[in-house]
Amino acid sequence: MTQDANSVQLNGNTLIVPMLGDPIGQVKAPSGLTPVLQHRGLNALVVPWHVKANDLESTLTALLSAQNVPGVVLTLPHKLDAYPLCDQTSARAHIIGAVNVLRKNTSGGWYGDHTDGIGYLNGLRLRGFNVADSRALVIGAGGSGSAIAWELLEQGAQQVGIYDVDTARAETLVGRLGSLFSGKVKLSDNQPEGYDLLANASPAGMKPSDPYPVCLESISPSQFVADAITEPAATLFLEYGIRLGCRTMNGADMFNGQVDALADILFPETVA
Repeated sequence: MTQDANSVQLNGNTLIVPMLGDPIGQVKAPSGLTPVLQHRGLNALVVPWHVKANDLESTLTALLSAQNVPGVVLTLPHKLDAYPLCDQTSARAHIIGAVNVLRKNTSGGWYGDHTDGIGYLNGLRLRGFNVADSRALVIGAGGSGSAIAWELLEQGAQQVGIYDVDTARAETLVGRLGSLFSGKVKLSDNQPEGYDLLANASPAGMKPSDPYPVCLESISPSQFVADAITEPAATLFLEYGIRLGCRTMNGADMFNGQVDALADILFPETVA
């Protein structure tokens, strides 16, 4: 029997799924993933935990001993740093070197996977963008950007350019993906010309004072503008694209596109 997703059941049997991040106020998982878990008949809550980068390892170690914590969801800046703390990962997470969801192994330790790419592409499809044979510029080579770039290539993108203000990090991602998708990945700058999709996977846009992820004056109305940021709902980057007449996708679309995948990984016994 499933529970009412709008009625949280708090009692001694409630399972807690912490969501770790810094900052944490922008996350959608507590209100977005909790109903999905409860629709599957689980007495479970996703709870935001504000954890600084220096405290990630000690926090994950402590959570291993919490018997009512079956898993963890991660947001920035923890997706890359959590990867080496996993005892096992999916093949997808291993390739991109990052995780955004952890599940406890029955033998102890963490199993890690990454669903941001799944969510991003599901969101793009719902917004009418066809990834096959497209040319995409991914801004940000962190955990989300790595997952999105991999998924774009896996789903048939013709070319993916990678840009990050940290050039060394972008080069590392280009090298890793280039070994799997020869000739389809390149190091790029933040000039949008020649791309069908402009995919911001960086934190740029969370604050009004942030620089734009690409050179706005070079965006054309035919390009699709997408952002992984969930708060604000429409970044200045997206607002510019909307005014220009571009099709767009925001971070909420990306999150909604991966909630089922997150639930599948956290609670594989509930997969239909």
